[in-house]
Parts: sequence; structure tokens; C-alpha cells
Amino acid sequence: MSTIMVPFRAYHLQRVLREFIEASFLSPSDQVLAWYFKNNKSLGSKDRKFISECFYLIIRNFRFLKYYLKETNQRCSSENLVSLILEKDLKTLKEDSPCSQAIYYSVSDDFLSLLKDCYPEEYVRQCLALFQEEAPTSIRVNTKKISPKELLHRWEGRFVGEVSSSIPGAIRLVERYPLQRTKEFNEGLFEFQDLSSQKVSQEVPITASDVVLDYCAGAGGKSLVFAEKASLILLHDIRKVALRQAQKRLLRSGNTNFSIVNRKTLNKYTKRCHVVVIDAPCSGSGTFRRHPEGKWLLSSKKLSLWVTLQRKIVNEARQFVCSSGRLVYITCSLLPQENEEQKKFFVKTFGWEVEKETKLLPTTGSGDGMYSVIFKV
Repeated sequence: MSTIMVPFRAYHLQRVLREFIEASFLSPSDQVLAWYFKNNKSLGSKDRKFISECFYLIIRNFRFLKYYLKETNQRCSSENLVSLILEKDLKTLKEDSPCSQAIYYSVSDDFLSLLKDCYPEEYVRQCLALFQEEAPTSIRVNTKKISPKELLHRWEGRFVGEVSSSIPGAIRLVERYPLQRTKEFNEGLFEFQDLSSQKVSQEVPITASDVVLDYCAGAGGKSLVFAEKASLILLHDIRKVALRQAQKRLLRSGNTNFSIVNRKTLNKYTKRCHVVVIDAPCSGSGTFRRHPEGKWLLSSKKLSLWVTLQRKIVNEARQFVCSSGRLVYITCSLLPQENEEQKKFFVKTFGWEVEKETKLLPTTGSGDGMYSVIFKV
């Protein structure tokens, strides 16, 4: 079928999927989709919703769809993938398939084996099914400017959400809304942040006189929480684009008690930070609803590389903790190799004391899977 004969939405779905595949999955799926929408202004809100839902349906089931196309002597192309999900009932295809559990749920063999090594079979099945779902959408309200109830009242009749009873300032939305286009977003009244991320951020012990170093700050989601409590937040990351995004978010929220630091300027804070937070690069296995390609890309070899990198980063960052200060180690991983085993390694290697440990497992309607341990250094 020629390109011009393909219906409008299917054509764009094929194009964005082709870009994702041809990039060898090196760019996260959400970034690829965002870039595509940014560069194709002709797509309306309903077009974007349709394309996004179909795109993620394919990514969540990619390994199974690839298997099915091979079994039916078809090439795994973007055109065939799109035709398959638009013309066939995926549930029926999977029920009729003799494939393995890993292929059925589109996870790597290594990831399935890792899950089975550390969790009961019942939770493994729940987890695999969970990663077929869309991640819940949640926001953190800037309570210096507005209360969660007041914000929802402003949105009455447009957007529906529920105020969290356990996480201050958190709202869980019933569906994904285009909130970034709202006046309230531009006024800095809220930011997008996963519920589990909000919880572990709020657990970090910070006082009004503290200097806090967010060593792997990224786009600054957790930094926004720290800025509400601390005297000064230092944001460090090797990703300059992410730091620029963090700066925009902090300024939009009305925070000025922060500084973007590179490795050279950070040296003057050696042993001067009361709290050092390391939101460590990891497998991301707790976020596979949000980044579904990760579940079939993860391998034992990649996990080993993450573990080595985490230890390197902690060793670098610990020099900035002051006497009697705290180091907070955080991952969005479900795997003990990146969590409990790392905690034991740091205690044994550096002689630190564990003050608090938190592990959040994802369930339907909950936030991402996350792990946090607060060390007294």
C-alpha cells in the first residue's frame, strides 16, 4: 500500500514507530513520541491521543508482536505492526499462542528470571500483568501557591482527580489530560510527579538551614520538593539539557534558593552539604508501565553495568557530605541487586548507619516501584 493511501492516523503511527525502531531503541519511547508531536503540528488532540495509545500498545507488546509476525512469515516492520494491532484482536492472538511466558508478556528472559529469583510467583504474575497497563497520572501541587482542593475546584467540569490521603500535596488524575497547556501549569501551581517519587522525596530529612546536593538531579522533579524545605539546593547532573529543564521548573514554581553546579564549581562544597541525594541511574524496572520498552531490553549484563555505575556515583558524591550529614540513595528499581544488596555494600564499605529504608512495589493504581535508603554518614 502506498503511503498516501494509508489513513491519516495510521500513517503517522507508522512514522513515529519507524523512528523509534530505526533509532535502535536508544531514545526513550516517550521522548520519541514527544519530539514527533512537536514536529507535526497538524495533529489534533484526538489524533495525538489515538496515536499515543496505539504506539504504547505496540511497545508494551512488542516482543509478542514480533514473535507473531515471525510465526506468520511476516517482517517486523512498522507497517506490519500497525496493521496487526488495528486489524486483529490482540487478546485473542495471545490466548491462542503457544509462546513462552516472557514472550506473552513481552519481557526479556533475563528480566523474568530476575523477578522470579526475588519475588513470589503470585507477585511476579501480578507484576507482569501490571506492566501491560498504562501508568497512572499524578501531579504535585505547589502548596505555597494553592491547595490541592482549590486546584481541583478550578478544574471542575474539565479535569477529574482525587487528593491523596497519604501524600501531602499529591493528586491522582483519573486519566491523562493535556495539563501542560493550562494557565495553572504556566503559573507554577503544580508539576507532574509520580506518587512514589513524591513520597520518597518528602521522606528526605531536610531542615530550613540545610544545604542539599541533588547529585543526579535530572529534570529536577525531586529538587522541587527539596527546595520547599532547604536553605539552598545544588543541582548537579551530567545531562545539561535536563538541568536546563530543572531550572525552568524551579523558576516557574517560584523557587530561587537553588544553584546549577558543574563538577568544578561543586568542589568548593566538599564536606559542606548536610544532605546529598543520589537518585541513581538504574534499570528503571519500577517504571516499566511508563517506559515499557525497558522490560524487553533489560539484560543481566546491563544490570551489572548499572550496579557498577551506582557504586561509582556514590563513591564520588560521598565526599560532599558534611560531618554527621546524610546520604540518600534512591532508585526506581524492583531488583535487590540495585537496592538491598547495594545498601549492604555501602554499609560494609563505608561503615554507614541505615536511618530509614523504604521500598514501594507497584500495584494497580499506585505509583512507580521505588527504593530509598537514608544513611547517616
